[in-house]
Amino acid sequence: MIDEKSFAGRWILVLFAGLALIAAVVLAFVRVGPSPDISIRPAAPVIGKRTPVTVEIREPKRGLSRVTVEFVQGSRIEKLAEKDYSFPSWWNYWGARTVQDTITVTVGRETIQNLQPGQAGIRVTAGRTSTWLRNPAPVSREILLPVRLKPPSLQLVSSQTYVSQGGSEAVVYRVGETSVRDGVRAGKWWFPGYPLPGGVKGEHFAFFAIPYDMNAPDARIAAVDEAGNETELAFIDRFSPKKFKEDAVDLSDQFLGKVVPEIMSQTPEFRDRGGMLDNYLAINRLARKLGAGFPFADAPAAKQ
Repeated sequence: MIDEKSFAGRWILVLFAGLALIAAVVLAFVRVGPSPDISIRPAAPVIGKRTPVTVEIREPKRGLSRVTVEFVQGSRIEKLAEKDYSFPSWWNYWGARTVQDTITVTVGRETIQNLQPGQAGIRVTAGRTSTWLRNPAPVSREILLPVRLKPPSLQLVSSQTYVSQGGSEAVVYRVGETSVRDGVRAGKWWFPGYPLPGGVKGEHFAFFAIPYDMNAPDARIAAVDEAGNETELAFIDRFSPKKFKEDAVDLSDQFLGKVVPEIMSQTPEFRDRGGMLDNYLAINRLARKLGAGFPFADAPAAKQ
């Protein structure tokens, strides 16, 4: 004899399972990815020499499908980056997907040919995942940035500047309003400028030194704006080379044998170079960098 209650219960379960299956199939047919979140972050508020732009795209549900980054100026559109992503089929709820990505591009006169002053846009277009029945339009976001190609103005105020190799001096100059960083560049050294006390608007001064190993007047006043545009100005009227005295220090085996093992024993992070002289040279270089806090800082400098 069939239990009517048990039979009815099984049919109810089958009915619910069937309805759930139909709902899942219908949902799979019509469900599309939501609008991706797009973030565009330029490294500077203007476009000039080189401006890095970081783009972040996020779609945590069905994942990303395609992203395009474009440069837009007037009727000109130039593709900067494009990426396609693998995403699950419309019927697959658990497949692998890319839910977030970061793309970095660089815009400016060094990367965009015939860049014009005015304004330009960075446009990001992110595709939405589709189904068999639905193919939604992509999502776009664009930011506008001013394009600045003219570097800051720079004018020398000091009348005469005489310097010697290894010496120091000061220079006075006038810099334009768009400058965000100015000073004197001497070889690899940078000496920042400061507003001149009592001077007119834009007048700055800088103390600078000529490195002892610079045998030519390779020093310039420089001014840079926030877009990376830079102006340089030569200002040295007379440069006097100078020959510096050189000397040699004799290092005896007795001296090396006395100081090197002691320092190595007190410096466990120091790596043995395989020889007493090589160890001395390595320790000496480290001591010169660290200064008085290092126990070997007062030892004679050695030449290799």
